[in-house]
Amino acid sequence: MKHKQITLAEAQALARRDRNRLVIMALAVVVLGAGYVVTRFYGERYELEEERERTANVPDRGPLERIVTIEFDKPEVLEKVRDARPEDRVLEDTEPLRDVLDYARLQTRRHYDALGIRELTPEVYAELESDPGAHRVEPFRMRGEVVDLEPRSSPNRPDEAHGTLRLEDGRYAHFVVVELPAGTGVGDFVRVDGCFVKLFSREGEGGWMEGPLLASQKAEASVPRLGSVEGLEELLARVEDDRFDEDHIHTPPLPEDAKWGLMSYAASPASAELDWESAPELDTEVLARIYDDGNAYRGKPFRLSISRNQGSWTEAVGENPLRLEKLTTGWIGNMVWKGKVPVIQYIAPFDKPELQDFTGSAKLVDGRGFFLKNVFYERKDGAPGRVPLFVMQAIDVFTPVADGRTLMFMWGLLGGTLLLAGCFWLLLVRDKRSSRALQAELVRRRRARRGKAGDEGLELAES
Repeated sequence: MKHKQITLAEAQALARRDRNRLVIMALAVVVLGAGYVVTRFYGERYELEEERERTANVPDRGPLERIVTIEFDKPEVLEKVRDARPEDRVLEDTEPLRDVLDYARLQTRRHYDALGIRELTPEVYAELESDPGAHRVEPFRMRGEVVDLEPRSSPNRPDEAHGTLRLEDGRYAHFVVVELPAGTGVGDFVRVDGCFVKLFSREGEGGWMEGPLLASQKAEASVPRLGSVEGLEELLARVEDDRFDEDHIHTPPLPEDAKWGLMSYAASPASAELDWESAPELDTEVLARIYDDGNAYRGKPFRLSISRNQGSWTEAVGENPLRLEKLTTGWIGNMVWKGKVPVIQYIAPFDKPELQDFTGSAKLVDGRGFFLKNVFYERKDGAPGRVPLFVMQAIDVFTPVADGRTLMFMWGLLGGTLLLAGCFWLLLVRDKRSSRALQAELVRRRRARRGKAGDEGLELAES
């Protein structure tokens, strides 16, 4: 087989060219690998910074409490209840009432919630009237004005209060409780969470008042339902921001009528019809202005761009004029918010439990709401802080659309790395072959020179 002859200079140039190619490819692999490492590093660093800021600015929440419900253990006593006929309903049925009251005294609001307490709505009221026996000892909640009240005492029993409520729909219902709010009398508005005993009828000034009888540990002060809000600006004018001075932290109480008035407006259809696209977006500058002068922005609408959910909770709320069982509250931050206001606090007049997964599916949110006031809070490091408090009209989980470019880049990076590795291997194989060919050529040349020298010596000897 005839080999192509190359000079030593050509062989050295070929070796230099292959070496340069290998160096360039190695550098390319290093650059791609460094790019991948840097991308991962800054991504993890961003996550750590967000987590550090969240834990520094947002107070802890206690663990959830597990509620164990209690069963009524005297079902046989319920057979003694009489309310099938109108004449039976004027009787209190002392023994069953006493046993149901003793059972009801063991319940708290959380127990009632766990048992599935229902509001005494007109529909539920009709259920009890049509079949009272099917609902004995079931928990119900009612609110109304006290129209009749009678304290009672009996030996070896706690004092009781027997009374009648005029419900918000005009119907009547009765109660037996052990505790009443201090100073409660006829004309006050109360709430009773209790267990249904029977249909009961009591005579009052206007005639007979018939309705369900509930037994409970206590009645609580309540408020009538809030209708349409009028004079909201006047209500908000009485709100004052929490503020600091050199020696003191001032936390003026938030007027309940102003808070619930703004909550009612946020939950109304009128607020949904606002031109939210024209509302200012919360950013560093806007938040700083709100922080410096809350009076100028009280009750004003603002848009919340995509931000970090730094803690959201759905929690039970006490008596309120909106009849909300639960509301959503929490904290929101944004990496681009710098300066005085790194986070905001919010309350929302709706139950949105999906926001509680703020480290997972609900990590990002957007929304819109109304500024209420700047409030004081204590940071985890013990330092005082102040943040704007918003009443949210809407707050939604933001789910990013998958960016195919990132995936394509990663696949391209992997493919490029594999391609470079393949080229690197092919060049090594080629370099090895070239080295072998060069070595064989050099050996052939040495042999040729030796053969030529031998022939010339033989010729000289023969001559």
